[in-house]
Amino acid sequence: MGCGIGNTMKKVKIVLIIVFDIFFAYFFLTVRSLPRLLIWNIQEVRNKQFFYPAENRFAYAAFEKDTSEITTLARDLDGVIDISAGSMQKIVALLGFVHDNYVKNYAPRGGKLRWGPPLSLIAQHKAGAKGFNCFHYAIIFNSYAAGAGIKTRLWVLEGDDYLERFGHSVVEAYIPEYAKWIVLDPSSGSYFLKEGVPLSLLELRDCLLYQGCVPSVAGKPRNVSNADIVALYSRLLETVLLRSASDFSNKLTDNRLRWGVLSFCGSFLEALPYYAQRAIELGFGRKDYFFHYADKNSKSLYPYAMFVRLLFWGVIMVNLLIAGRLIAEKLLRMQIPSKRKAA
Repeated sequence: MGCGIGNTMKKVKIVLIIVFDIFFAYFFLTVRSLPRLLIWNIQEVRNKQFFYPAENRFAYAAFEKDTSEITTLARDLDGVIDISAGSMQKIVALLGFVHDNYVKNYAPRGGKLRWGPPLSLIAQHKAGAKGFNCFHYAIIFNSYAAGAGIKTRLWVLEGDDYLERFGHSVVEAYIPEYAKWIVLDPSSGSYFLKEGVPLSLLELRDCLLYQGCVPSVAGKPRNVSNADIVALYSRLLETVLLRSASDFSNKLTDNRLRWGVLSFCGSFLEALPYYAQRAIELGFGRKDYFFHYADKNSKSLYPYAMFVRLLFWGVIMVNLLIAGRLIAEKLLRMQIPSKRKAA
């Protein structure tokens, strides 16, 4: 009888663990911030490191290289930009080109977008794949800028709800004439000026959140007023993270960089859904970082990231220990009858 009660209790415990795991998985996958805190390599750095020059001096900075893809994209820019012009004139012309050719005319009509290198994204855009958003436009703009010989980097703007539902991707280009980075929004075709001088992302943030100034909106924004753009950025800029690497063509065409120890099965991984591929790249591929700019308007994300990682791996370890114990007990029960028969 005692044995029967023990088996029943064991089954109840297993059912409770399964229910907990289902609840945990559902909660983890539906709360947008949790997988990001787990997968993104979030780090905080001192203010001055956000202003490093375009030369690759930052510890983990990686700019786009002269891959065959970038050479192909450079040819698309013939007649679009004046090669004798300054970097600012080039990047503004490029901003209008990407907005006119990709954002303005986007008409989804085909299958779902598949994650891949810039040329793949461009081909899918032309075919009308569904799922393009600001992140993809930022990558396309970033790649064309590399074709024009301009170094760029990507920022993730997570707004006033931290890593929940409010997010946007933009690009900063290093402009030698101003000896600084200039923020550009390929999705809205806009950039920002203060007293006629283009602003970097952190300058724009300081202007909107601390100085109370209203920057001018330049470029070719459509279907949205300047006031709406300023109001949107006043929210977006409360939580900002800089991606350490912007060499999407280089990384996504090199299996060793993209998949790391899993590069031997790269062809299989490329068939996985979009978000699964991105998660595996961040988890197993070359270490890329999201550098969080924290101040009084944006509390540190680092302790939250550490807590989520401990929680996730703690649950995994508990499940592995329980599974191991059940397997050991099963093997033990199988050995006892065989010993009795031998006796």
